[in-house]
Amino acid sequence: MQEKVLEALKIPTIELRGEYSFREIDQIYAQVGLAFVAFHEAFGIPIVQMQNHGASIASPHPGWVKRHILRENGHVYDETRDREAFSNNFIFYASEEELTEKIARLRASFNPWESRQTLVDKQAGFVNGSLADLHRALKNYA
Repeated sequence: MQEKVLEALKIPTIELRGEYSFREIDQIYAQVGLAFVAFHEAFGIPIVQMQNHGASIASPHPGWVKRHILRENGHVYDETRDREAFSNNFIFYASEEELTEKIARLRASFNPWESRQTLVDKQAGFVNGSLADLHRALKNYA
């Protein structure tokens, strides 16, 4: 479905295959305006990297990117079906028509600097690190 929509909108694509060095993958991510998540994302570093370069992230299922649910007052939203639980950098869709509409809207107002700033503003810990999150993770796994 995604390829069909991108082709209809005449949007060029990059498909990753094989292995890449960190430098190569970072150069590829710097060219991306919209990235699709094709399966459940286990950790999310590529999603953070692409947002850092100004890309938006599209997924048919919010649960596939649940590591990126916004935190408020130290608590994680637990309703992954709630669109408000994610920053505006995430696009969720349930049909070809909805995806087409959302990509067309994104294309008309695309601003990579705004996408990057959203990441910095909403999820600074992913950009700068978070000692509180590290402490919480170590405590949970110790």
